[in-house]
Amino acid sequence: MTLAGGAGGACAAPEQVVVTAAKPLAVSTIDRKIYSLSADLQATTGSADDVLRNIPGVEVDAAGAVSLRGDANVQILVDGKPSPLMSPANRAASLQAMGADRIARIEVLTSPPAQFKPDGASGVINIITKHSRKRGRSGSGQVNIGSEGRFNLGANGAYNAGPLALTLSLTARQDSRKRLASDRRMRIDPLIGVAGASAQDVVNETKRLSLIETIGIDYDLGPHDRLSGSATYNDRTGKPIQIEHDTARDLTGDGINDDLRVSDGHEREINTQVSAKYRHAFNDPERLFTLDLQRGQTVERQRLDFTTTYRAPAGAPRFDHQRLRADEIVREITAEYATPMPARAKGRLGYDLERDDAVYDSHSNRLDSMTGDLTVDPTLTNRFRLAQTIHALYATYERPVKK
Repeated sequence: MTLAGGAGGACAAPEQVVVTAAKPLAVSTIDRKIYSLSADLQATTGSADDVLRNIPGVEVDAAGAVSLRGDANVQILVDGKPSPLMSPANRAASLQAMGADRIARIEVLTSPPAQFKPDGASGVINIITKHSRKRGRSGSGQVNIGSEGRFNLGANGAYNAGPLALTLSLTARQDSRKRLASDRRMRIDPLIGVAGASAQDVVNETKRLSLIETIGIDYDLGPHDRLSGSATYNDRTGKPIQIEHDTARDLTGDGINDDLRVSDGHEREINTQVSAKYRHAFNDPERLFTLDLQRGQTVERQRLDFTTTYRAPAGAPRFDHQRLRADEIVREITAEYATPMPARAKGRLGYDLERDDAVYDSHSNRLDSMTGDLTVDPTLTNRFRLAQTIHALYATYERPVKK
């Protein structure tokens, strides 16, 4: 803004006034709260679960489990879409391996509109990643090193030239977790009032290595049309170890049970996701048509070996072996049309088709220490198949109401 003037019609030297303002860190809209990470120091060196801990109403426990307003039944999306990486079984490790520097903002929806699936009773957390459209090349990297072999390495790169934009992200994270648990219980006989006691001490240690590669591409076909695609590969391996010591005493105080159970194993999980998107913007920039296609697959293998030593009463050791396998494939197509309406209202109409196929296989056997024979444990041996097709048609209408 420039101000000019003076007595007697003479013009004084122009005075320039510069007005600056900071973008608010939190914005509330009709259906969500949007939190910017521009002032969060964790967004530079931390991981996704680090920044989620700073979002009001979101809790992340020591194991990486996420809850919203105290309810763990929450759906986590990436750029508005579900991902195998954010399934309840994978989200803790995925959020720990996802660099916060890739995140532009966090959206929290406690009453999500119709276009979101009703998979989270407590609401939806939508992680919006950064998409730079500045011309030229850019890149960044981060290195975090901790104790007990922990580290987090990340690199991001982008290339933009006219209608073409390419992005690449690489992440390597190794995490080591050790948990101790103790349980003490007293039993009182209602007839004689004498107490018995039991105790359990558990040491659980797991070291996991995650390697994540993501590549994205945007291409503008013209001023109103854009094609986008992305592919993500996540390879996670781990070695879980657990030591469990159980003791119990009868009503007279004599020891009747003392055993030690040691387990070790190996686990590997591979998540892949590919997606394609077409967007058409009409003359009105708020009038859009989008078509999304995506396919996600999860392959999980786990081997666990258990050795149980009976100290009192003395007995032959027991050896158990368990093999777990899970294969999941999710395919989804979404078409959506959004348009402005009179009185500052907005309308949205969409259709979603999802196809899920999964196989869960668990096999357990026990080795006889005397004969060397293997016996199948029917209580831990099973196989489940899932196949479902979901059709969803939704419409929303939004209109601000004057107070």
